Amino acid sequence: MDSDMPAYKILIVDDIENNRFTLDIMLSVLGEFDVDEAESGPEALEKLEQTTYDLVLLDIMMPGMTGIEVLEKLDLATSSLNTKFIVVSALQDMEIIVKALELGALDYLPKPIEEALLAARLKQLLERREADEELRKNKERIDSDLKKAADIQKSLCPEQTLSFKSSSGEICCELAGSMQPAYEVGGDFYDYFELPDGNIVVVIADACGKGAPAAIYASRVHDLLRMVAFNKASETKSNGEESLLAMLTAVNTILSENNDACWFVTTWAGIYSPEDRVLTWCSAGHCDALLQNPDNSVEPLSIETGLPIGLDEMFSAKVDSRILSAGSKLHLYTDGITEHRKEDGDFVGEDGLIQLFEKLAPKNLSIKDNVKAVTDSVVGLNSKQPPEDDITLLSLSVMDTSS
Repeated sequence: MDSDMPAYKILIVDDIENNRFTLDIMLSVLGEFDVDEAESGPEALEKLEQTTYDLVLLDIMMPGMTGIEVLEKLDLATSSLNTKFIVVSALQDMEIIVKALELGALDYLPKPIEEALLAARLKQLLERREADEELRKNKERIDSDLKKAADIQKSLCPEQTLSFKSSSGEICCELAGSMQPAYEVGGDFYDYFELPDGNIVVVIADACGKGAPAAIYASRVHDLLRMVAFNKASETKSNGEESLLAMLTAVNTILSENNDACWFVTTWAGIYSPEDRVLTWCSAGHCDALLQNPDNSVEPLSIETGLPIGLDEMFSAKVDSRILSAGSKLHLYTDGITEHRKEDGDFVGEDGLIQLFEKLAPKNLSIKDNVKAVTDSVVGLNSKQPPEDDITLLSLSVMDTSS
C-alpha cells in the first residue's frame, strides 16, 4: 500500500460475531487496514452516513434487513457514494447473487471465505485505488490548467460595454459581446477596438474543431488580427476596403504557411467609421451579420463569402460598405447559435435568431443586457441538452446623436 495514502477503511457487516471476528483476523494478516464492524443492516447504513469507507464486506442473509435491502436502500446507481461493496453469503442462490451485482455490488465471496480469494480481491481493489488516486490528481491538475486557460481566453474578449465618442464628444456607438464555450475553453472569439485614426475594428471568428486545440489556434489568430490591424491602420480613413483586405490577407499568409493539418478560422471582420457611420466589412466563410433597423426589423447583411482564413495561400473576399442609420444595431454571431438544437430537434437557424432579436426589442435593453438576453434565450430553448458548440454573440449599437 502507498505509504502516502490514508489507511484502507473496511466495514464488515455480519450479524454473527464469530464471522466478523474471523474476517477481522484475516484482514490483519493480509495488511494494515482500518477495520470497523456492524452487526445489522441499519447499523451499517448509520455508519456509512458517518464515515467514508473504501470497502464494505456485506453479508446477504441477516435478520431484520438483508444485505440486498441495504443495497436497495443505498441506491448505488444514483448515489455519489464511492465505496466498493463485496457481498458475502453461504447461499449459492445465483438469482440473489445476480441481484446484488445489479444493485451495484462489485463482487461476491462465498462462505466460508478463503483467505487466498479474499487476498486476491483486496489486491485488485488496492491497485485500483492507487490508479484512481493518480487519475484524480491528474484530473485536478488538468481541470486547474483548463480553468486558467479559460480565464486567459475570457480576458482576450472585451467583457465590458465599450462606448466610443465622436469628435464632438458625444457617445456615437456602443459594443458588447459574449462568448460561452461548449467545453472549458472554446474556438470562438470576438473583439472590438479603436484604431489610432478613430475607426473601430469589429471581428468575430470561429476556429475549426472544439476544446483546447481550437482555443489555442483561436488565440493565435486573435493576436495576429490585433497586431496586423494596428500595423494597417494608417489607410482606414481613406480606403477602408483596402485596409480590411490587407489586414485579412496578412493574417491569412501567416496561417496558411506549413498548414498541413488544414487548420482554419471563419471570420467576419469590419471597420466602422463613427464619424460618418460607414461600415465596411467582408466575410471569410462566416455567417452573415444581421442588421436591426431603427424600427426593430432585422435583415441579413448578405455578402459573397471567401474561403476561411488559413486554408489557401491566396486570400480573396468580396467587400461591401453601408451607412448605418442612427438607432440601428449590428449583430454578429457564430454558428454555435444558429446550429443549437431546440428541444424538438430543429436548429435555431437564422430565422429563429432574428425572431429572438425582434421579440426582445420592445424591452429597450442596454446593448450588454440584450446580448445576454439573446444568448440566454438560445441556450434556454433546450433545457435537456447543453450547447454542443460555443455560443458567441457581438452587437454594435449606433446611437442617435441628433437630439
